[in-house]
Amino acid sequence: MTRFSFCCLCLLGLSMISTAQTGLPLQKMAVDTQQLKTADLYPAWIAAKDAHALHFTSVAIPAVGIAYGVLALHNSAPEKLNLSTRYEIREDHPFFHTHIDNYLQYSPAAAVIGLNLAGVHGLHSFKDELFIYGISSIVMLGTVVGLKHLTHEQRPDKSSFMSFPSGHTANAFAAAEWLREEYWQRSPWIGVGGYAVATSIGVLRVYNNRHWVSDVVAGAAIGFLSTRIAYAVNPWVEKHILHRGRGKTSLSLTGY
Repeated sequence: MTRFSFCCLCLLGLSMISTAQTGLPLQKMAVDTQQLKTADLYPAWIAAKDAHALHFTSVAIPAVGIAYGVLALHNSAPEKLNLSTRYEIREDHPFFHTHIDNYLQYSPAAAVIGLNLAGVHGLHSFKDELFIYGISSIVMLGTVVGLKHLTHEQRPDKSSFMSFPSGHTANAFAAAEWLREEYWQRSPWIGVGGYAVATSIGVLRVYNNRHWVSDVVAGAAIGFLSTRIAYAVNPWVEKHILHRGRGKTSLSLTGY
């Protein structure tokens, strides 16, 4: 299934934005997780980075994913990939169906809440974390719902005309980036786990015959970008709407 492998690689490629955002080389991640509790693993400039900055890669890479999804609506090459991928999956797994993606999409967000309840706090206070996720969810849902009604793309199973983009995938990637940003200073593996789950959601949506490849690629990009926008606008909202200063944006990497 070479074409579907391409889909998985696209999603995993977007997931690797998390590594670029932290600035951690892959070899740095291949260490015992116990060492991740020390400040020695992180150069000073990484530990001091501004979580609210909207970098070029935060916009450019997801923009490519969204553009690919839009092109697939009216372009022969991406459309052919959508059709051929669906054909291969239906041929190999004609009776595949699961509802687990309906629930698994919330697991990265549940991980943030669960870690806080367990006393493992992230980059911001729990209240600020929820506020940031709320902004991300508003941006993500507004974009997804708006595009669904605007494009009127039919689902592969012909059940509705709400295919583009994948809302499940967008929701999962938005939460995965939230989880990564809040806990990368604790351990980069927390974010890797969140992105692995988010990628599986996109794969399952295609396997369930509910979305085209281009739908999940665009959904992943929208979800990631929504959370980056939420972090970028959060200081402005705190200052001009909530009328308070920015909370803490760095963890003590020693003695926790």
